[in-house]
Amino acid sequence: MARNGEEAAQYLEQEMADLLILDIYMPKCNGVELMKTIRRKGWPVDVIMVTASKDPAHIGEVLQMGAVD
Repeated sequence: MARNGEEAAQYLEQEMADLLILDIYMPKCNGVELMKTIRRKGWPVDVIMVTASKDPAHIGEVLQMGAVD
């Protein structure tokens, strides 16, 4: 478990996960930015985005980047 997006990215630098459950609204690095980092680095991890965001731009963006749900 990570308390923010930066901790999650640091964890993934050391160890790989099969699945991440992210929120768009995370401190230090939001879920969208973390997902961009994950995809840019080619880390083979599935992502489920759980969020209160109703912004269609956020939702569309994470789905385009391959969020599983």
